[in-house]
Amino acid sequence: MATLDKKNCKYAACYCEENVYHLCATLVESGQAKDLDKLFVIFISNPNKKVPLFRQQASTAAEGLVVWDYHVLLVQLESDAAASKGPQPQALVWDLDTTLPFPCEGTQYAKEALQATTLLLPPDFARFYRVVPALLYLEYFCSDRSHMKVPPWRPRAPHGFNSDSSKSESESGGGCDEETGGYSWSSPPPPWPPIQPKNSCGVPQHNLPCYWSLDPSLCCGTQALQETLQGRVQGGANSMLQHLGKPSEGQSEQKGPFDDFNCQRKQAEQSGHGHQDFRESRYGLVVSELDFLRFVLRLHL
Repeated sequence: MATLDKKNCKYAACYCEENVYHLCATLVESGQAKDLDKLFVIFISNPNKKVPLFRQQASTAAEGLVVWDYHVLLVQLESDAAASKGPQPQALVWDLDTTLPFPCEGTQYAKEALQATTLLLPPDFARFYRVVPALLYLEYFCSDRSHMKVPPWRPRAPHGFNSDSSKSESESGGGCDEETGGYSWSSPPPPWPPIQPKNSCGVPQHNLPCYWSLDPSLCCGTQALQETLQGRVQGGANSMLQHLGKPSEGQSEQKGPFDDFNCQRKQAEQSGHGHQDFRESRYGLVVSELDFLRFVLRLHL
């Protein structure tokens, strides 16, 4: 099967979260992935919004270095990764912003883009990863692009180079209408419409901060990560849909207790799970770099 050409993918510079959203669908439609079960959206960031990545096409520095506030890519696991070679297939990394092959073997990406085996990062630049099943990302992600709007009282600076552009309007004191308030864009918006929620269960119009918020205190254990990855590959989408209270194949589309967000919270609390824990499930799991390399990219370290 021919590899997907980058030129055939939707792309807008500095809107990696939207690029990856559309890439998920493109991979399935093109036959590069048989389904979404083996695709995982990966957010890379840290509390300081300073994460170094190499071999980035936006860079003019040595080795293609960019210190992003956050970055988003896609990982494809094992059996669907037809381009993988060798006795034990690796994960494939689909990064629309890299100068590395598209897709790229996990080993090569870890070595050249992350420099994970040779680079000792200072604590302020340590990378953390949010691992989100693509199915959930397509279901819940939404963005009004407010994080890319620059009020007239703030200097214009592009996303990715450690400006304050990673903040949303609510965080930076915005709120006036773009046209009447004199907003400009830190980077030109994509030509397609903003991604809006597909449901009405209380998901905000802009939940991007829920994905880029990465902190060491949020890191899950290795068992939870393994169960998530194995459950997605072996159990498929149905198990995750049932966890969220949505009917799986063969079940009727009748109204259930999870049809609105308040009912979701109530049932979660009754079952002994905190509201925050239950709500966070739709945003995936936060893991350390070591666990990302070992369990997501399947590297032997």
